[in-house]
Amino acid sequence: MADVGRIGDLWDITDESPVGRGKAKLTRAAIHEFCAQILRGNFMYVAGQRLGFTKSQIYNWRDRGAKELAALEAGESETIGLCGMFVVESDRASADLHDRLIVDVLECEDPKVKWDFMRKRWSKQYSGNPATVEDPNTGESEKIDVAALIVERLEALRDSDV
Repeated sequence: MADVGRIGDLWDITDESPVGRGKAKLTRAAIHEFCAQILRGNFMYVAGQRLGFTKSQIYNWRDRGAKELAALEAGESETIGLCGMFVVESDRASADLHDRLIVDVLECEDPKVKWDFMRKRWSKQYSGNPATVEDPNTGESEKIDVAALIVERLEALRDSDV
């Protein structure tokens, strides 16, 4: 899990002026608290709402931050502003939370919890009918005769013992 105390300390930001209109402005402290909210399991917009940010503010800051990061990668800029830091740190916090959740699910003793997580997280792979199989090359579904499959496996076991 990310060390929330170090968020923003590693960035060389030349312009530290708060970003935003109205009461809720983007600052290092706001980014720090925003990431802490995400690490507690809140969605980005819920975390923002708790800090007084609107959805449009979050969207605009992330859009502006993505442009700052693109300029940095293209060599057009040597530093990023608070919006770029906001994008990187909030994405890092979301990834850390996601990793922690997966570890928690995998360490859980209840197989139903694991199955529900897999079915919701990877719905395409795990929500289908267990009596059908999808060909990965063609995408066509083929019905499985479960009884015939069991008989086939039992016969294979019987034949291997002979």
